[in-house]
Parts: sequence; C-alpha cells; structure tokens
Amino acid sequence: MFWLAIAGVLAALAATMPLRWAAGIVVACLPLSGTAVFMLGGDPLVLPLVVTLGFLGRHGVSLLSKPLREQFLALTKNEMFLLAFAGYCTISGLLFPRLFAGETAVIPQSGQAIVLGPGQTSIVQIAYLLLGVWLYLALRQTMLRKGLEFIIGAILVQIGLFAGYGVVQALLGMAHVPVSTAWIVNNQGYALLTQERIGGFARVTSVFVEASAYATWATGAAALCYALYINRVLPVLSLGMLALVGVTLLLSTSSTAYVGLLVVGLFAVLYAFLDGDRKRHERGLMVVLVGVFLAVLALIFVYSAQDGLLAGLRTMIEDMTVRKGSSNSGLERARWAQSAVQNALDTGLLGVGYGAARSSGLIYQLFGAIGAPGLVLFALAMAALARRVFRRPRTGEDAVVSSGAFALCCTIAAMSASSPDLALPNMFWVYAAIAAAPVAQRAAVRMMRQGGQSEIAEPAPSSAQGRG
Repeated sequence: MFWLAIAGVLAALAATMPLRWAAGIVVACLPLSGTAVFMLGGDPLVLPLVVTLGFLGRHGVSLLSKPLREQFLALTKNEMFLLAFAGYCTISGLLFPRLFAGETAVIPQSGQAIVLGPGQTSIVQIAYLLLGVWLYLALRQTMLRKGLEFIIGAILVQIGLFAGYGVVQALLGMAHVPVSTAWIVNNQGYALLTQERIGGFARVTSVFVEASAYATWATGAAALCYALYINRVLPVLSLGMLALVGVTLLLSTSSTAYVGLLVVGLFAVLYAFLDGDRKRHERGLMVVLVGVFLAVLALIFVYSAQDGLLAGLRTMIEDMTVRKGSSNSGLERARWAQSAVQNALDTGLLGVGYGAARSSGLIYQLFGAIGAPGLVLFALAMAALARRVFRRPRTGEDAVVSSGAFALCCTIAAMSASSPDLALPNMFWVYAAIAAAPVAQRAAVRMMRQGGQSEIAEPAPSSAQGRG
C-alpha cells in the first residue's frame, strides 16, 4: 500500500501541475515499470501507468484550448508514419489471431507452443502501445524551451539515482555483502534474478528486475550522457553520469550490457568522425580513447589474474559472451527468435498480430508479430528522427535534439538484443519525443501563424547549454 500511495501522490501531481513539471515527473517514473512488479506485487506497469495516466489526463484537459489542440495536431511526416504503425499494430493484434487461427503456433514466455487462435489476442499489450504513442505526442508538445530543460534534468536525476544504486550494489557484491532486495521485490521469481551470482559476482540490476532490463535502460542513458557532453550541454554533470553508467554496464554481467557498450562505442566513433565541429570532434574522440584505454587496462588485469575476485570476473565475462549461446538464457532467446521468424513465414510475412507472441529481441518480435509491413512502417517512423543524430547543432535546443536522437538509436539497438516490445514503459518514447519536439513545434508555429494565431511563441534557444 505504501508504494501504491506514492503512485497516487505522483499521479495527482502530474494531473495538476504545469505540463512541463508533470512531464518531468512522468519521465523520472517511466523506467520504474521494471520495478513496479515488486513494488506493488502485481502488474509491472502499475506505478508508471498510474502516474502516466495522471499526466495524460492533464494533457487532455489542455487540449480544450484551441491553440494547444491545433499545436498537438500539427503532425510531421514521421509522426504520420508512427500513427500508421500504431494503427497497423492495433489491427493486426485484434484481427490476425483470428485470421490465422490454427495455421501457426506461437511460443509465449512460458516456453510452450500454442496453436494460434482468438485467445492469443492481447488487448493489454495493444493498449500499452497506444498509450506509449500518446505519451510521445504529449511529451513532444510539452517540450518547449523550458520543457526540454525539465526533461533533460529529470533524466539526469534518474540516471544518478539508478546508476548510483547500481554502483553501490556492485561494490557491496564484490565485498561479498549481500544486497537485500526485500524493499523492492515482492515477486520471488524476480527476486531470484536480482540475487543471482556469476563467477562470484552479484548481478548489477539496480532497481530493475534483471540485469538485461537494467542494461537496456543504461545503454540509452550512456548514449544520452555522451552526446550531451560532446554537445556541451551540462558537460561536467553529463560526463560524470556517463562514467557512472559505464562502470555499472561493465559490471552488470549481462550480454545486453556488452552489446549496448559496443553500440554506444561504435556510434560515438561515427559521431566524432562525421562531426564538422573541431572542438566537438576532439571531445568525442577523447572520450572514446579514454574509454577504450580503461577497458583494455581492465581486461589486462582481469585476464592476468589466476584466482580471486578478478578470476571470477573473467568467468562472468566469458559466460556472458563466448559461452552465451550455450547458456539457458541464450538457448531460450534463440528459440524465441526462431519462433518469431517461423510465425512471419507461416503468415505470408504479415505476422501473427501485435501482442500475440513473444520474442526476446525487438526486431525479431516485430517481425514475428507485425511482419514486413509493420517493420517498414516502424523504419519510416524512425528514419527522420535517426537522421538528426548527425545534424550539426546551431543552438542549445538543436544540441539536445541531437543528443536525444543519439540515445534513441542506441536504445533501439539495445532493445533489439533483449526487449520484447514498444509498450508504455520504455524510455524509447522519451528519447523519440526529445528528437522530435522542436521540429513538431516549428510546424505548429507555422500552422498557427497561417491561421492568424499568436498565442504560442516560437521556442527560443535553450539556456541549458553550458560551455565546457
């Protein structure tokens, strides 16, 4: 009841405060979807869902104002593709399990093959996806000049809390001091995941249900902090948060974490070399070189150890990389991926319907559930946002947009390694909104001016940009 009361208080704040404050509260709470299953002992989306509904209710009331409603409806091309994607997911989820009933089999999380039929329709998953899309649209409208600053501030606070707790968890684990999860976990199955040890190391899960869930969140967080630092947005704070997240990713004992670090590193190198700004180019390369140097130095120490803690760390790294394919987790994920591909083939590449089946990685999941048409719509919706990664920032606002797009691309890559869907809780929607906000706002301003309205001013350059 304590956590439910907290959710109620946060939802009440989100429903009554100015939209930019309410958006900050929602953004800070979204990743807690991974922990609400243990906080509330029930549906894993309860806490962030309650808070998000408070914000969306507040946003819905704001749409009673004609200027704000027109601003909200000023959709860009990629947002039209996003709405088409959401519509296709909805239709497929409601129709395809009936259309292809008995013609193919799906493998849900239980690991049992089930013949596809009307019982596989997941209204809940469809509803969570539609709420995620609405949240994206509401956030990108809220992110005016001050809105962007509030969102970035909320994310950095979130990173400090979650990654900081992960570091404490790792240090205590190395000292063989058990980290109690009783204050978070009510679900015994998830409690076992958070307490699992590999090679003598306790898995770093922070406040998430498992190491891979933490790694997916942390990959986007690391990417955002790197891009903010390179773009000189709160450089000291963002660099400190990058170091914090990087350490926990290395110690998280998750293959998703290592994939995430590799993705962030590759994007960082590309980001640095394609940057025409000499100072940003040098800052980016310096971070990459220092990161590579420290990682190589750590590996030398680890692989030179004969026994003890470092030898245990070596066992953990090998279990999560070279021996991952033969592990129970690796075999389970491979089975899900094969099932997703077969589902798509059995349905003529249309998919068995959104929410009707599960796969471990996002791309496999989308391919098996919504097939080739859904994947194409998703790619079109993301294309315009992804292009903003390498656009040269001219203002502080542009720098934040570029950073959000960078985090979005890395988050999609991390989700492709482990996450099953695009439902409400993902920071994916927040990074997409950051990448889209100014473009959507400028479109709205143009439309307002054409209609003779002047109640909403064009956003000014962000004052969040600090020169380092």
